[in-house]
Amino acid sequence: MTHFITRLRQLRHSDHAVAADVRATLVTSLYASPKSLVIGALTSTGIATVVAVTSGDRWLAGFAVLIGLVAALRIIGIVQRVPDQQGADVFAVDRGAAERPRAGQWEFYYRIGAFAFSALLGMFGLLTLTRTADGVLHLLSVTTAIGYAAGIAGRNAGRPTIALAQLCLASLPLAAGLFLSGEPLNAMLAVVIILFVLAMIDITLQTYEAILGATIAASEKTALAEHHAAFARRDDLTGVANRTAFREWFERRLHRLESTGELLSIHWIDLDRFKEINDLLGHLAGNVLLTEVAQRLQTAFVTDGGTIGVAGDAIVARLGGDEFAVVCAISARDDARTIADHILDLVAQPVAYAGRRLTVGASLGVAIAPIDEGDADTLLKHADLALYRAKESGRGPSASTSR
Repeated sequence: MTHFITRLRQLRHSDHAVAADVRATLVTSLYASPKSLVIGALTSTGIATVVAVTSGDRWLAGFAVLIGLVAALRIIGIVQRVPDQQGADVFAVDRGAAERPRAGQWEFYYRIGAFAFSALLGMFGLLTLTRTADGVLHLLSVTTAIGYAAGIAGRNAGRPTIALAQLCLASLPLAAGLFLSGEPLNAMLAVVIILFVLAMIDITLQTYEAILGATIAASEKTALAEHHAAFARRDDLTGVANRTAFREWFERRLHRLESTGELLSIHWIDLDRFKEINDLLGHLAGNVLLTEVAQRLQTAFVTDGGTIGVAGDAIVARLGGDEFAVVCAISARDDARTIADHILDLVAQPVAYAGRRLTVGASLGVAIAPIDEGDADTLLKHADLALYRAKESGRGPSASTSR
């Protein structure tokens, strides 16, 4: 018994230490096999109804009704959960931390239903043993509760506290009812049930340890893959998005324009006199300048985008060399000019380096989707041509739209 108590304490500690994404995956396992839950609910309700009708006992009839009601509620709950799994799992790690509290809500709902159903089955078996003398009815109620408890120990092992509570709620009242009968054979069967509960606790804990280890390993593998994917889409020098990430984001965002009715402004930026700084002060100075400019743009348009009137949907990317792109969701065409002026002001601010103040200007071209066509290649071409015209008109704080 001491061994079981120690393992249960370890279980409680490890369960509290589980990461949120791992816990969410384990909660999902409760809903992974809706058919087994539905079958268990229907068969248990059917057998309880047969026992109640055959015995004619009002107490048994009342409990049979309660079992049916709880079974119906559980079936409705799991049916509502199934569409989420078939579409995009609400607990999936890639949905982010904002979705994880829903895992706690679904676990709470499941826990309430599971405990109520198990307790009702256990009490129904106890009442059958104490209020009827029919051995067949005893057999039906006892085997139903024990079969349910055995199935639950494996089905809900991903959340062992739920599984163990269900196991005890469904089984231990039967042992109590057998002891209360006063018959030696029934008392022996009660001891067997208690030993069965202890054995199923051990099996459940072992199964949980295996499931937890596999889930943690899978979570770590997924996190590592996401880290590598994010690293591959970030510019090594400046930390903003690279050309690959920019293109993926841009194309996805263009597809949303038809449904949102928004405008999207594309600002293509080329730093003026950057080569002079590289030649005079070295590449380290140029790298410091590029990094500072990138971070200013990132802060202004992505981190704190709302402070300058951007719609909170933007990306800043380094496209290579001293070229950058800023794409923003806007509500009116005039907003593109405001954003362009703000970009030029940010770039023009001096950068401190080795006791010097590095300054550059920028040439900037703008295209607006869907006004300037809607496909990515055409829009980027318009922005590039606008940048070329801005350079032709003279380096410095100038911007030109593609039309």
